[in-house]
This record gives sequence, C-alpha cells and structure tokens, in this order.
Amino acid sequence: MAHSHQHSHQDSLGERPLLWSLAINFALSVFQFVAGFISGSAALVADALHNTNDAAALVVAFVAKRISRKRANSKYTFGYRRAELIGALIQLTALVIIGGFLIYHAIERFINPVPIESSWVILGASVALLVDLTTVGLLWATSKGSLNVKAAFLHNLTDAATSLAVLAGGALMLFFGWTWIDPLLTLGIAGFIIASSLKYLARTSRILMEATPEDIDLARVKEQAESLTGVNDLHHLHVWEIDESHRALEAHVVIYDDITHRQRDIKQQLKNLFAEEFDIGHSTLEFERASEACGGKNAKLVPAQ
Repeated sequence: MAHSHQHSHQDSLGERPLLWSLAINFALSVFQFVAGFISGSAALVADALHNTNDAAALVVAFVAKRISRKRANSKYTFGYRRAELIGALIQLTALVIIGGFLIYHAIERFINPVPIESSWVILGASVALLVDLTTVGLLWATSKGSLNVKAAFLHNLTDAATSLAVLAGGALMLFFGWTWIDPLLTLGIAGFIIASSLKYLARTSRILMEATPEDIDLARVKEQAESLTGVNDLHHLHVWEIDESHRALEAHVVIYDDITHRQRDIKQQLKNLFAEEFDIGHSTLEFERASEACGGKNAKLVPAQ
C-alpha cells in the first residue's frame, strides 16, 4: 500500500509540469496570433500555429499519461502502459508533418519574398524563447523514462532553438535588411525537426510493432539458456517490449526426459538468467519432454556423454 501511494504521488507530480507547460504554451499562441495580425507578419502567425500544435501535443501527452496509470483488467491484461507510446507516435508524426510544411513555406518565401516587420519578429521570438525555455525546464525531469513526455520535451526544445534562430534572424533583418535569412533559417530548423523526430519515431514504432529490443541478440539468449544443465533446446522464442521499461519473453523449453522432476528448478534458473542478463522481467515458459518436443532442433532423448 505504501509503495502504491508513493507511485501515485510521483505520477501526480509528473503531471504538474505538463499542466503548467500547457497553460503557458496556449498563452504564447494567443500572444503570437495577436502580434502577427497587428503587424501583418505571416511569420509570426505561422509560429503561432506551430505553438498551438505544441499546446495540442502537451494535451496529448497529459491525457496519455493519465490513461497509462490505469490498472490492468480482463480486457487489457498488460494494463494501459502503451497509451504513452501512442501519444508519442501522434506527437512525432505531427512534428514530421510540420517540418515538411516549413520546408514548403521556406521554398515559397525564396521564390516570392515578402516584407517583414523585423521589430515584431524580434519581440515575438523573444517572448517565445522565454516560454520555450521555461517549458523545457518544466519537462526535463519528467521526460526521463517516458517517450511520450520526451516527445513533448523534444517538441519544446526544438521550439527554443527555433525561437533563438528567429531572434538572431530578426536582428540581422533589422540591422542589415537581410530578408533572405528568414527562409534559410526555416529550412535549417525544419531539417533539424524532421531528423530528431524520425529518430524517436523509429524507437516508438519498434515497441508498438513488438520488435525484439535492439540490444537483445536472440541467438545469445538461446545459447545461454541451452547452456543450463538439463535444458536440451529453446525454440518458439519471442522477446518484445511492453513499454520503455518492461520487457517480456515467451519460449518453449525442451528438457531431457530423465530430469523432468527438476522442471521447477530449471524454470527458476531460466527466469533468473533472463532477468539478470537481459533485463527481461516477465517470462512465460512452456516445457516439453525431449521425446515429445514440438519443434526446434532434433532433440536428444538423453544428455550427451
């Protein structure tokens, strides 16, 4: 009970930064929309749309985090842990789409340059940079161990870099009139957003597709299991991740006919091996006698001499 209470308390603390981040990002979007319409700056309106997407991403992160805390039941026997992964998938996909839109927008600006009110760009970028850095600070600790919150953290980290670049670009436009710097910066920022997002998108997709963890070598798992005394063969082997912190394994274990009475001991040895060597906390093992094995290599009926 004490452990459960502590875990719940930590989860509620983890949600607080998301709520604060959500509030200040929505406020930033409103400010940038107002500033963009007053100045007639398309760049500020575009950035406002970007920050609105950030706020929406934080809503997704918050809702997914709340859902992931629900306990397992007869319908979802592994619980709702993957809700955060779905949240991350939505956010990262949105980032890639936004990156593509920014590239299109930058190319269009190269072809058809427009006048830019650089003073409003500097003001908008300064406020956005302050908000983005505040959000990054709020999400830093919570992002560890959660791809969902990490995606929101990445979202705002890229925004901080964007705001800093736009601020520098606004200064160059104000003092030197270099309007071409705006689409050039946009291209660089879009490339960074897409590259960073694809990295986490690949990780998230691997978990959702129940791929073998990247650091797990199935041949090595099989070899070490078969090195235990009494284990003749390991087949139908599957290892996957339930979420970022939990791994599962299932396999058929063939043991020699004359030591079937040691099945319980062998099972415990295998579970300890998987947990200690491969960080697999949940393993389901089906045992077979060597004379009745359903598959794998040609089983021997007695131990090799």
